[in-house]
Amino acid sequence: MLNLAAALQSTVGRKLVMGLTGFVWFGYLLAHLSGNLLLFVGRDAFNGYAQFLTHTLLHGAAVWIFDALLVVTLLAHVWTGVGIWWRKNESRPSGYELVADAGGPSKKSWASQSMAYTGILILAFIAWHVIAFKFGENEKFPHYELAGEQVRDVYSIVVTAFQDPITMGIYVFIMLLIGIHLSHGVWSAFQSLGLNNSRFMPLLTAIGAFFAVVLAAGFLVLPMIVFLDPSDYFMQGVPR
Repeated sequence: MLNLAAALQSTVGRKLVMGLTGFVWFGYLLAHLSGNLLLFVGRDAFNGYAQFLTHTLLHGAAVWIFDALLVVTLLAHVWTGVGIWWRKNESRPSGYELVADAGGPSKKSWASQSMAYTGILILAFIAWHVIAFKFGENEKFPHYELAGEQVRDVYSIVVTAFQDPITMGIYVFIMLLIGIHLSHGVWSAFQSLGLNNSRFMPLLTAIGAFFAVVLAAGFLVLPMIVFLDPSDYFMQGVPR
């Protein structure tokens, strides 16, 4: 047990934890984006999906299990990330005068150098997002009956929020940061798990960039389409 604790406190151990917890959140983002696509189907489909996750799946226990896993992995990711950043700054207090791609396995870039800062802003956004959409209530959108059940009108809360220019601006900014964070994070996670053979680096870097673009673009497109919707398609059925 002591050897395991010591290993996890090492730089290699911390990077391993960072990689594993990062992949957990990467998988969650893919699932979250897939669920959000139901906004295109309509109010009942989206609210039915939310009801299934929060009340039907394992009688509501599944969402708490997943949430607990996400909280634990997020805290571990942040804690180890801060530790790595702190150690790096202690060993190199003066920093670099120029930030550029170093090539080879290090791949130093602006994205890699800004991971701590983009991570802090993303963490703040997650807290706000959870408070606003998971626990936030809106008296304009009470629960309503769907398939014999009283369901929370998450759809109306979400699409109405995306009509607000300030909320839209925050989302656009944060989604761009998530893309930047993932563009280095996915590749770095592969490297932390030992896939750092020089032959695979171009492929892994490309995979990281691809998924960063897909996720960031996916999360960007949804609120932008709702915001710019000229036909009021997304507002159909939303209480006015």
